[in-house]
Amino acid sequence: MVGENGLLRNTVHEYEQDVEQLENLINEYAEKGDYKAAGKKQDLLKKYKAKKMIDFLVRNNILPKYGFPIDTVELEVSTDESQKHELQLSRDLKMAISEYAPGEKI
Repeated sequence: MVGENGLLRNTVHEYEQDVEQLENLINEYAEKGDYKAAGKKQDLLKKYKAKKMIDFLVRNNILPKYGFPIDTVELEVSTDESQKHELQLSRDLKMAISEYAPGEKI
């Protein structure tokens, strides 16, 4: 897991490369004057950086997946932004499909 070719080191290196590539794209678009595209990539970078650390570690097999519910889906019941944070309904993906779409298969 650790060491020169350890999983953790490789995962962090991959994350850093992804961030660097996005930053380079943002700079390229900005230099070309395509600020709309640069803004979209900037938003993507913010979302990528805002990813929860546990999610990052679980998805890259550093922490065991069975201990953390990461394959979940959210049921959005309101389009009002102020109410979205008040009520959060999330389910395991397999359970959500059986509850919200009976008869469907994964």
